[in-house]
Amino acid sequence: MGAKKFRMNNWFKTVLGLGFISLMLAACSSASGTPPAKWASNYCSSMYTWYSQAQNDTNGFESLIHNQTDPSQIKTEAQNFLQGEVSQLQALQSKVKANGSPSVADGTKLHNLLTLALTKYGQVLQGAQNTLAPISTSSITNLANVFEQIGTSLDSAQRTLGKTLLSIGQLSTSSSDQPLAQALNSNKYCKTLRASK
Repeated sequence: MGAKKFRMNNWFKTVLGLGFISLMLAACSSASGTPPAKWASNYCSSMYTWYSQAQNDTNGFESLIHNQTDPSQIKTEAQNFLQGEVSQLQALQSKVKANGSPSVADGTKLHNLLTLALTKYGQVLQGAQNTLAPISTSSITNLANVFEQIGTSLDSAQRTLGKTLLSIGQLSTSSSDQPLAQALNSNKYCKTLRASK
């Protein structure tokens, strides 16, 4: 893509790896909400779907613009990419909301932290869309500079999301043989995502 390549680091493995490690440390005593096994199953499958789609979208976008020289087409592809990421995140947020809180100690707090983290990341994605929308396509260099700015913004937001997921594990220090930890450890989707860290 001319002088600069769109900056999109493969951060998903790190963020999700931290998230699952953290969630496996979350408190697991009796409380109202979704049973731990069901919550973990829904959570892991939802995160896996989001992760997989995000990876595919990122790879597809980078492939599309790698040898593209038309600034107008590059901008269109970038807008499509960002809109796709917003849509995928919204789908994940809906699943997280429907899943509710796990029936463990601090389950509500865990759910609220996750919801807030995803909301904040969504706001950054929408901000990136707003930044890109008015940019002229008369110069590929100018467009590349904007991509760099957007990439920096997304990197920062992704690190914040990762730190929030990590902090979930600090809600308690229950042992790893508790119900939620066991469910997360044994879920095939969680295993796949941890292995990809």
